[in-house]
Amino acid sequence: MMKKAVECIRNNRSFLVTMHVNMEGDAVGAALAFCLLAEKLGKKTAVINDDPVPQVYSFLPGTSRITRTPERPPSGFDCFVAVDCSDLKRCGKAGEAARGARCVLNIDHHVSNVNFGSVNWVEPSSSSASEMIYNLYRKMKVPFDKESSLLLYTGIMTDTGSFRYTNTSDRTHLAAAELMRCGAVPADVYRRIYEASSFSDMQALARILGTMKKDQSGKLVWFAVERSMMPRRRMSMDLTEQILSYARSVKEAEVVVLFRENFGAKGSIRVNFRSRGRIDVNNIAGMFGGGGHSTASGCTVAGEMKTAVKKVLSAVKGKIL
Repeated sequence: MMKKAVECIRNNRSFLVTMHVNMEGDAVGAALAFCLLAEKLGKKTAVINDDPVPQVYSFLPGTSRITRTPERPPSGFDCFVAVDCSDLKRCGKAGEAARGARCVLNIDHHVSNVNFGSVNWVEPSSSSASEMIYNLYRKMKVPFDKESSLLLYTGIMTDTGSFRYTNTSDRTHLAAAELMRCGAVPADVYRRIYEASSFSDMQALARILGTMKKDQSGKLVWFAVERSMMPRRRMSMDLTEQILSYARSVKEAEVVVLFRENFGAKGSIRVNFRSRGRIDVNNIAGMFGGGGHSTASGCTVAGEMKTAVKKVLSAVKGKIL
């Protein structure tokens, strides 16, 4: 799989890179590190996304080069690269640019990936897309510098829940160790992501945590977050991960579900699932056109919050029983 990705990079001169909408640390880190690698090989790159970079990741080098998807997706590049996307639809409008490319390179670690590229490098055994790009650097003998190390370490750290999740392997720790030697500082990355929240955003988080609900068994915990509960669209924290992290600590909970009203689309509910392992939430997300991993997945449900909650929780309860 990686061999074909390497050939694709070597055989093309220009790359348009994107990642999934609602991007997080792994998507940002992997995409920008890919660009640095390609540029060190003498290639040209550009990065687009439908959404702005979350404020919490603005400290990462190169985030200012991620431009919003224009009305007419750009053309004239050789290769379209989708990073950390299980389906081209997860790229949003940016995915339309794939039609103008000579080839489509799909780099992803989700088990639900539908292999939409002309070149598909999909590794569900990898902790993150960033770990895959780390291996790409090694395979192509491109040296790590401080910038690429910071990007990749951030992506790996955030997607493994600071190395707590089951997707963390011995290979993940070895990658992190090398990135530390090349300039990534774990304490600094952690502080910038998890210890840099504004007071108002922490108050919003406190309000949301107060709405936590559970079923009679206590095995299912969920939140329903409406737009009015959030002070603004761009927060100083990754609200989804913060909420899910707290909820996962509930001892009896086997599945945690977070429902959020989308800012950009009325009548659209973003749903994130987390599981301790017994319940395959990728399967549940798939019922609603989403996907991801067996222990961490997501989907988008059209309609009002009340309806979405009822439909999704019914599906989850059917799996828990």
